[in-house]
Amino acid sequence: MKAHKLDYNFPDGRCELRMQFEQEGHVLHCHGFDEIVFVLKGSGVHVVDNDEYPLIRGDVFVVRDSHAHMFNHPKHLTLANIIYQRDFFHELKKEFADSKGFKTLFETEPRSIGLVKISSAIDYMEKNYPEEISVNHLANKADMASSTFRRIFKQTTGLTPTDFLIHLRIEKAAKMILQKNVKITDASLASGFWNSSYFTRKFK
Repeated sequence: MKAHKLDYNFPDGRCELRMQFEQEGHVLHCHGFDEIVFVLKGSGVHVVDNDEYPLIRGDVFVVRDSHAHMFNHPKHLTLANIIYQRDFFHELKKEFADSKGFKTLFETEPRSIGLVKISSAIDYMEKNYPEEISVNHLANKADMASSTFRRIFKQTTGLTPTDFLIHLRIEKAAKMILQKNVKITDASLASGFWNSSYFTRKFK
C-alpha cells in the first residue's frame, strides 16, 4: 500500500501542539515533519511500516518523517501530537541528548509488544471503574491466563492491574472533587473505593 505524504506549514515557528480527540482510523501516510505522540485516553493499534504496536493510555512514541504509519481499531483514542521540523530537533538534541530517556524515546525503533488484547482490559476498566473488578475477570476480558495477563500487563503499563485500577479510580475521584465540588466520601464511593479511609490513604 502506497503511503500518502502529508506536509504542514508551521506558521508560528518550527514546533506546534495538535490535539486529536476520538482519533479515527485513517489511510497509511507519512509526514514532511516528525512528531511526538502522547496517548491521553483510549486504545488502538499503531501501524508503522507494516508492523503493529498496541496503544494504551500513557504511551509516548516518536514518528519520524521516514516512517509510514496509520491507526487501526481506535477506541476513544485521544492523542496529543507535538509536531516539529527536523532542524528544530537537532537543536534540542545538542542540549538534551544526555537527559534520562532521551535516547530511548528518540533514537530507538519502536518495540513490538505483540498483544493487542491487553487494550480490551484497559478499555473495560475505563468504562467500569466504579464496579468491583477482579484481576481474573480482566484476564478473561483479555482472553489470557491470569498469570500471563499479570506479566504482560506489568510489562506493557509499568503497573500491576490492581495498581493501574487504583490510579484510574483516584484520577476519576480527583476530577469529581475538583470539578464538581463533590465531597471526598461521595467521590470515593462513586469511583469504586468502598472504604473512604483506604481512599484517603491512597489519595495522599
